[in-house]
Amino acid sequence: MSDSIYVHAIAAPILQNLTTSCVNNQGQIQVQASGTNLEYSINGTAFQSSNTLSTIPGVSFQLAIREQNSNCVVHYSGLV
Repeated sequence: MSDSIYVHAIAAPILQNLTTSCVNNQGQIQVQASGTNLEYSINGTAFQSSNTLSTIPGVSFQLAIREQNSNCVVHYSGLV
């Protein structure tokens, strides 16, 4: 008798479009990425399901995108 092990590989999210703006003195980052159940973060720890993130205008940021509950994180850098 043999046991089978199945591994489900998760494709890394792919950034398709990134828009930055300043609204009411608040920096905004609008993200469009391919994948399912994606989460977004600008600090690498606090992930959210919304693809619109807020930050201080005029600063650089490190955007992280992952599939929900995954350790596969893709990083992008930018400036608002």
